[in-house]
Amino acid sequence: MHTVARVEPPDEAHSFLAADLTATVRVTRVPAGRRDRLRAYSILLDSQAVANIRPGETVALPVTQGRHSVQMAMDWGRSRPLVVDLAPGETIDLRCAPNTEQPLWIGITFARGDYVRLWRVEGPEEDRLH
Repeated sequence: MHTVARVEPPDEAHSFLAADLTATVRVTRVPAGRRDRLRAYSILLDSQAVANIRPGETVALPVTQGRHSVQMAMDWGRSRPLVVDLAPGETIDLRCAPNTEQPLWIGITFARGDYVRLWRVEGPEEDRLH
């Protein structure tokens, strides 16, 4: 089941997003394998947790134009930060999935920053599991 959530613009307590929301970062979590299938990942935008995402879900985040850092997190595991630069009105598509290319024990000990994969989708060919 594929669900889409739209995160509402934040209240004044979250002023880092409150001004001039003119672009969108859309994140889809690819339902890949068994690892983390029961766990939600946090979406970090400019180092702030702004939403959670489960396998098969898509979350649309309204953001200001300009440069932003996006990262996925789950407890101690993280993705590498991905820096995106958005023009006014632009929507970018990102995908995330567990990094099954490394053994679990490597991901929870030495490579915590690579536990989750996060990539930008540039075209239809890149929509597959990267």
